[in-house]
Amino acid sequence: MNTMKNATLDAKTRILEIAAPIFYKHGYRATGVDAIAKAVGVTKATLYHYFENKDKLIEETLRHFSEYGQSECLKLWSKKSLKPEQKLTVLFDSIEEHFRSPNCYGCPFINAAAEYTDRHHPVRRICEQHYEFMLSHLEQFARDAGLNKPRLLAEEIVTLINGAYTAWFTSGIADAAKQGKRMAESIIAQHKK
Repeated sequence: MNTMKNATLDAKTRILEIAAPIFYKHGYRATGVDAIAKAVGVTKATLYHYFENKDKLIEETLRHFSEYGQSECLKLWSKKSLKPEQKLTVLFDSIEEHFRSPNCYGCPFINAAAEYTDRHHPVRRICEQHYEFMLSHLEQFARDAGLNKPRLLAEEIVTLINGAYTAWFTSGIADAAKQGKRMAESIIAQHKK
């Protein structure tokens, strides 16, 4: 029984790992289930065996992105040499590196939220939960650094992160992450007063 469960999880994970970059590059609504099934090498019936419908596949794909993204954030933040104040800006370095990748198409959560404008849609809730993960950690780092108004500071940094993604992807501003980091450092200085 356990072997069957593991095989199902492995197949489901494989589908998500193949579907995620396809949705990310081509759009969530624009990408059909046929394209995903073909890329995975399964029939649509097999795909629907693991995912009730396309919306459920998209939701699981975004959760998969979020789990990966959260894991990467935790790795960055756990570097022993980083002080709490540095943890507030280290994500900009990672974002800058991401912008250099030929497979970067902006933020998958901003992209998904732009396609699903109903704030009550499960896709939007997944996007908000992903950013709440970042907000709560950034708020704690601001507290650890003894900064004023830690929640506000966390929100300002997340605003800059989203702005960097948007400026890079939609406006072609190559140094958007560097600029975002400089602005974050300036805002952090204001929260020391």
